[in-house]
Amino acid sequence: MRENNFGGRLKARRKEKGLTLAELSKLTGVDTSYLGRIEQGKR
Repeated sequence: MRENNFGGRLKARRKEKGLTLAELSKLTGVDTSYLGRIEQGKR
């Protein structure tokens, strides 16, 4: 699935940069739980 692929890439990049979901949320203005769902392929 395309969404799962995007979520996996997002998680990999986030970890490469050493960011937590909370830090990424603060930087992007996107809710932490929503980012988590994207990474898990549930959104």
